[in-house]
Amino acid sequence: MRNSIKTDYHTFQRDPDEIGRAIARFGLDVQKLQADGLFRILDSYTVQTKWGEPKRPSTPGRFFQSTTQSVNLSDWSVAATQAMKQTIKTDVPDLETRRFHIDDDTSVLLQYNAEKVFIDYWRTRLLPGARALGIVFLFSALVGVYSEAFYKQFESLCDGIVEFKREETGELRNLVRVKAMRGRKYDPQWHRLMVEDNLEVTLEK
Repeated sequence: MRNSIKTDYHTFQRDPDEIGRAIARFGLDVQKLQADGLFRILDSYTVQTKWGEPKRPSTPGRFFQSTTQSVNLSDWSVAATQAMKQTIKTDVPDLETRRFHIDDDTSVLLQYNAEKVFIDYWRTRLLPGARALGIVFLFSALVGVYSEAFYKQFESLCDGIVEFKREETGELRNLVRVKAMRGRKYDPQWHRLMVEDNLEVTLEK
């Protein structure tokens, strides 16, 4: 966002107001970014908790209209199909293209949808729509909870796979590495993540 990259934060695990406060802590004017359409918080948290009305951004985007109304992928599929038809027929606003979309925990959807339904939606609806609009997605999934077949199928759909882990060997170490990157050279080594005083996370120098 500091580099004017249009960004969406899709929250499944946290109240959207909490997300806004966390982003503002880094010196960003969250309200202005939202008003300009450069930052959107997509609220799939409130629809799960039923605690109040889901927050809806002023420009939710054609492919994300249903995310604040349901966590049922059959609902999302209907909305995505309609959005794809609309995209073919009409020009897409610039604010809807070339965005960076972050999920805080995509695997929450598996608590409400079968693994096969999840994979089918990603393969036939979400990824074709993302490519058509030039959207880069950063999905996240908690490992060791769902079937091994699901993880293999999910990874096969992704252009890149990044792994995080925590080690406790006398001191706590948070590590990250690129496990795979389709069509690009990459560094597969583990690197330590450091938390700065302002809570920004950087790679250890």
